[in-house]
Amino acid sequence: MKIVALLPVKNEDWILPTTLKPLCEISDHIIAADQFSTDNTKTILSNEEKVTIIQNEEIVHSNKVRWRLLDESRKLFGENNIIINLDADEIIPPKLFYKKLKQIQQYPAGTLFSAQWTQLWRSINMYRSDDGVWNPKKNRKIFLFRDNGKQQYSNEFILNDHTSRVPTINTGKIINLNIPLIHFQFVNWDRSQIKQVWYKCSEKINGIDPKKINEKYYHSTNENNLQLSKTKSKWFKNLEVNKSIENSLIIETWYYKEIKDMFLKHGKDEFRDLDIWSNKYVQELSNSLGI
Repeated sequence: MKIVALLPVKNEDWILPTTLKPLCEISDHIIAADQFSTDNTKTILSNEEKVTIIQNEEIVHSNKVRWRLLDESRKLFGENNIIINLDADEIIPPKLFYKKLKQIQQYPAGTLFSAQWTQLWRSINMYRSDDGVWNPKKNRKIFLFRDNGKQQYSNEFILNDHTSRVPTINTGKIINLNIPLIHFQFVNWDRSQIKQVWYKCSEKINGIDPKKINEKYYHSTNENNLQLSKTKSKWFKNLEVNKSIENSLIIETWYYKEIKDMFLKHGKDEFRDLDIWSNKYVQELSNSLGI
């Protein structure tokens, strides 16, 4: 039985120097599906012996990459393995994971496992703990499964991949491991917010109703009743967290560049019903383009 991590990536060099090492610590092998990265993502991944890089040929960001990664894992390493599904901006603390490994191994193939999805918020030192959707005690993410070789994803295409990371067909019961799955997305607030704008715009040009889009991403921009708690030192033990992830030049991100391309191609009116216009970078972009 091997531990295989499956990782979709696109222009992740801002975060991989922080998150790749702990993933290597808990995995025997990592399969990364790269979607035409133009930064140093592939170089960073290539420097790790455990990583196999495959090409994600999809033009849009969708759930199809999950199907491809699982197929590749079975092709390279067979079945009956422990499969970890993370995004590039997440970590499972290695020491906490290994304390749960025997428990994971004792469950039959087909079992799914969840963790407490913990949102670092505007800092690597704080996480969101109010009673909203981001409370990790309530927000559990299924991220791992014992592969029985029969589990499959639904074949319904979903744009932007806000779907189950693990197969939903021919699966067993769900076990909560009560360990944190730490999400770095909101550490850099401006970056996270321009990402939400990109999500919204990309869905709008693919025919999704603006009202549904705004409802879908509301919680990723909302800080009403915000409460934060201090992160725990054991989460980051022996982890080199680059403080620079809290800051980045937003106009250099691929999200911003693709938003600009969408504005130029489709015009401002295409996006007028989206809740994006309070974002200062969107305002500046709109003014600079004269639209």
